[in-house]
Amino acid sequence: MRRFATFAGGLTSALFALSCTAQDMPAFGDLDADQDGMISAAEAGGHQGLSDQFGIVDADQNGAISIEEYEAFVKG
Repeated sequence: MRRFATFAGGLTSALFALSCTAQDMPAFGDLDADQDGMISAAEAGGHQGLSDQFGIVDADQNGAISIEEYEAFVKG
C-alpha cells in the first residue's frame, strides 16, 4: 500500500508539472510576498497548484520553498 501511495503522489506531481508550464506559474518574487527569499505555505496558498504540491516542492522539508526548489518545480 505504501508503494502505491508513493507512486500515486509522484504521478500526481508529474501530471501537475506537465499541466503547468513556466508561463502559467507566477514569478518566484510574486509569490514571496514578504521578500524573505522563501515561499512559505501561507504564501503558496495564493496559487492552488503550488499549494497542493507544497510538500513535494519543498524537497528539503524545511517548511519553505527556496528559489532553487521552485525553479526545479517549474522546469519539471
